[in-house]
Amino acid sequence: YQFHRNRGKYFAELFDFMCVASGKNQGFHAKLYRMRQLPLLSSPDRQLQVLFTLENGQLHAQLFRKVTALTRPARLGIVVNGTDRSAGLTQLELSAPTQVKAPLKRRYYASHTALTRTTATLTASDDKGPKLLLDVRVFDDGLGYRYRLPADEPGKKCHVDWEESSISVIDGTTLWVQDSPVAMTNCEGIWEAKSIGAVHAMRSGPVIAQLPGAGGYLAIAESSNFGLDWSGSKYELVGPRVRHVFAHDPKGFTVESANITSPWRVVLAAPDLNRLVNAPVIEALPPDPDPKLFADTSWIRPGRVAWSWWQDDNTDRNSQIRFIDLAGEFGFEYNTLDGGYWSAARSGQSQWDLIKEYVAYGKPKKVAQWVWTAQEGTRDPAGNFQKMREEFDRFAATGAVGLKIDFIDSDSQAARRWYSAALRCAAERKLMLNFHGANVPTGEEHTWPNEVSREGIYGLEQNKWTTIPAQHYAALPFTRYLVGHGDF
Repeated sequence: YQFHRNRGKYFAELFDFMCVASGKNQGFHAKLYRMRQLPLLSSPDRQLQVLFTLENGQLHAQLFRKVTALTRPARLGIVVNGTDRSAGLTQLELSAPTQVKAPLKRRYYASHTALTRTTATLTASDDKGPKLLLDVRVFDDGLGYRYRLPADEPGKKCHVDWEESSISVIDGTTLWVQDSPVAMTNCEGIWEAKSIGAVHAMRSGPVIAQLPGAGGYLAIAESSNFGLDWSGSKYELVGPRVRHVFAHDPKGFTVESANITSPWRVVLAAPDLNRLVNAPVIEALPPDPDPKLFADTSWIRPGRVAWSWWQDDNTDRNSQIRFIDLAGEFGFEYNTLDGGYWSAARSGQSQWDLIKEYVAYGKPKKVAQWVWTAQEGTRDPAGNFQKMREEFDRFAATGAVGLKIDFIDSDSQAARRWYSAALRCAAERKLMLNFHGANVPTGEEHTWPNEVSREGIYGLEQNKWTTIPAQHYAALPFTRYLVGHGDF
């Protein structure tokens, strides 16, 4: 028990005895004595530990399970307004750890009804005082950390240049990544295994690390990247290091605030695949839904949907009617009026009147309508996304229950702002959302339950022009689906 509670102190006391007894290597003895002061945070079951260290004045972190190293020490940190807040450091101080137990209300898991986490804040200082704060949450199967500044910036805004947030995997590790030229935009890549060192490039996430032997698995991801005015993470793989990068904002981005709260950087760490897929770390970090906006959630109903886009006659009125009929026969809750549906409008009939016609036709069959639309018409942020609000009003007035929004294809700060605006705008009009041509989720569905699915996945539509490898199907539950729901 004492060993798991304070590994550094245990080692120091053990080597105190060994060095004093032998009378040798007093310098090594002094170095080990200093290990007592290293910040070490353990999971509630005391099996998983994260150790923070300083190397050449830079902040590093390393993961252990049962004293076995899961990773090498790797840099953490962030550069804000041209200053590296994780370099030139002289001291690390960890606040007193506390354990928090919270129920998991929003999803059901085979192995969890409530989740306990160990929480603390790490203060990184130089000779002048605190320089960076890290909020740290350690779970039995993973951890999350996020950055804050100890004081507001004098300029009242923060330009985030880049992050050093990373892990460094051990020798013999296999990485599972999405390989495709378009995976960097719409996250639609085929999942393949690569040995470390075989990939020197950027990839969409998450990145899965299969450790050698019985070491288990890691997943590198992010959580709660919404409502924070942040850019989305892609992952730079160079040798054993996997680092969060702003691929779609390569020069950084400006947060219009005197301080920052970054998204959570997440590392799932599980001894086997079952524990990996049942590790609800990403889901436990986002804030709860707005109690006023979601006081009534009866309009949020996930369900089965007929999908006509593959049909060559998708633009024909009779085809759409046929799919609504089929949805009714199968007992499906929904039909999607996918791209091109408006071509079936009669002379003088508007797109909106056509949707109303389909909505009315589906009602006696208990088949509600989702409607496809492109992001382009709602992208303009002017007037607090005035064009978006006007278009969502039109869709809501037709009686449609949800929107399938396509061609977002970006992880930039501007795209993230758009996502946050779309989720709120849709919720205010009681519209469900399915994001298509999208980045992978970061826990949005737990704060915004009107997001019932999103793509960010190489899925069935690809079979129209190619063949999906069987390995991709088998890998998806342990790769892409680790970070949230997916419209396959």
